[in-house]
Amino acid sequence: MFCNTQPARVLFCLLCIPAILLASGCDNTLSPYESSTTETGSPDFKADITINTLNGTNGRLTNVLVQLFDVFDGDEHPITLVEGDTISATTEFSGKTYDFRYNIEGWFYHVMSDTDATVSVTYDPDRQALAFNPAWTDTGNDVIAVLGSLYHPVNLNTANASLDVDIPQAYIDDGHLQLQLFLRDSENVDALVINPVVNGTVINGPDIAMSDLNGNSWNTISVSNINTSMLQADTGFDPENVFYFGLRFVSNGQNTNTEDIIEIDNAGVTLTTPIEQPFPMIAGLNSTGEPTYGMQFNGGLAGLPLTISVNRQTPPTAPWFPSNDSPEPDFSDFLFNAPDTSLTVPDIEITSPASNAQFTRGVDDVTIQWVPTGADSVKIAYSSICDISISQIQSGEIELDGDTGTVTYPVDDFLQEQKLNGIPLYEGVECSISITLIVTNTSENIDPAFSQGEIGMSHQSYPIKIISVPPPQP
Repeated sequence: MFCNTQPARVLFCLLCIPAILLASGCDNTLSPYESSTTETGSPDFKADITINTLNGTNGRLTNVLVQLFDVFDGDEHPITLVEGDTISATTEFSGKTYDFRYNIEGWFYHVMSDTDATVSVTYDPDRQALAFNPAWTDTGNDVIAVLGSLYHPVNLNTANASLDVDIPQAYIDDGHLQLQLFLRDSENVDALVINPVVNGTVINGPDIAMSDLNGNSWNTISVSNINTSMLQADTGFDPENVFYFGLRFVSNGQNTNTEDIIEIDNAGVTLTTPIEQPFPMIAGLNSTGEPTYGMQFNGGLAGLPLTISVNRQTPPTAPWFPSNDSPEPDFSDFLFNAPDTSLTVPDIEITSPASNAQFTRGVDDVTIQWVPTGADSVKIAYSSICDISISQIQSGEIELDGDTGTVTYPVDDFLQEQKLNGIPLYEGVECSISITLIVTNTSENIDPAFSQGEIGMSHQSYPIKIISVPPPQP
């Protein structure tokens, strides 16, 4: 889904996941790349670019949307590219790493054995790590995989992979559990890594025994310059189309009473030779019927370079544009190519409040915190809806004075639009609020076909749950 509530702008927009949004993350006024001056009688080319990210339920969503304009005599005219014209987005992918600073997005578990083993995989905010808590069965044959997404189907020949794992001493003492570093392709076919390195020592075979590990401390498991000779692969495994990596936990008769939590951190795969990853730009229309071009990617782009390329093969021929056979001026050379606009996908993170945090109206303040800081400008956009039949989605926006990384407001401030529209917030009425952080930074790498300008970047948080209570009694 692409959204654009600003008909006069071309937007690259990273959109939000509809299932957890109360209002679109694109419902905001974002600063564009745009021409600053246009001489009378001279054509110009304009694009507005917005990047929006969202921490979704299955990983970070990245969406980029663009709208293009021809500009003549100061008037902006949205354009549709014609046959032969192209628009594309390309990034240089060098791997995927997880430091679990704020969450475990992109990671999940898979009970591979035909047993009744159960497991929970959660986030440990204190250690900033993935917490793995299995419940082993008495069969002694449980196999549970914990794995993360690379978000790109990649060729892992000559790649490197590593992760840190903290094994409680109870497992070391029991001695049965085995670990296996493994890869999984996009068709869910697995390959075990033979002879991984554990704390600097090469292991013989794919099985990592408890005697190879240190209890109650971090152990680094790694493999370098992966090739097919280093893999014990299931039939059909495609080493050029790998999508996941992680650890298998093989119970091997493990004591079922061992309930201590295993943790994983600093997990990643790096490519020795980065690859270019193209993304098709899909044509669409905004809310007012104007043409847009966008791409959407589920995770993995934060912090990566992104190049936007626009190539036009024919001069403008719209009715408002002067005819090419006019004696003066001749516009046949004005193709307005912009093949090299270089951006960096924002790695914005709202660190507070937590997902579904609860606040009491008339009592609590909401502190919003984010990283990184130092943007040219910051806005907080919000929307709210309450569980009463006459309530509708209401939205507002707050422009901040500087980028300090933290602001605090009474929770009631986010419900003013509901009150102004006559929504009675009785005791027991619950409201949900969705917060969007919008930062704007100046870019110095816009293609010369566009004037220097600004890029709007936003990050959408999970909804904040607001619980209604009566006002405090005097």
